[in-house]
Amino acid sequence: PSLRERYKQELLAAIEAEYRRQRSDLVSLLQWFLRDVWLQSLDASQSLLQFPDLANETQAIAARIPKPAALRNVNIADQLQRQLNTNVQEALAIEVALLKIAL
Repeated sequence: PSLRERYKQELLAAIEAEYRRQRSDLVSLLQWFLRDVWLQSLDASQSLLQFPDLANETQAIAARIPKPAALRNVNIADQLQRQLNTNVQEALAIEVALLKIAL
């Protein structure tokens, strides 16, 4: 029984670690996307974009929002990534961040 319990705890820890890794990857993708929107708002070179295949979409968003809002979006995503590495209520942090993002 003690060996079984140890394996169960190790499996749960591995699952939690994989979840956190995937969550971090997803927030990173959001950060890169919002960075592309910000760069588009600055009329930066297309070669700087992380997702050049989404250039039309990021340009459309950049045209709708002011430049300071585009930069604020990048900062919000960065703050979310940092918060998720602390002892914060995950769902609340994600919800607040997504509500703050201007698109």
